[in-house]
Amino acid sequence: MESPSSNKRCCLLLDFQLPRMNGLELQRRLSGGTNEVPIIFISGHPEKRLREQALEAGAVGILDKPSRSQTHNTSLQNAPPSAFHARN
Repeated sequence: MESPSSNKRCCLLLDFQLPRMNGLELQRRLSGGTNEVPIIFISGHPEKRLREQALEAGAVGILDKPSRSQTHNTSLQNAPPSAFHARN
């Protein structure tokens, strides 16, 4: 994925349920590129198997909907430093 704003700080908040594909499939499509973005999943349906798959594939955290701010903070703290620094 190339973007003119690729030097900006970023992470992707991704739901497991998407209209045309699920979040795990999008995570697979995005992984392995030259501009990997840290992914934090959000879910209103806590399924242990999906959570394990997402984390094994490199997600930095999973937030429940409705969310709790402490969980947000923990997931963001676990994100790699590259998620919070400008990319070259």
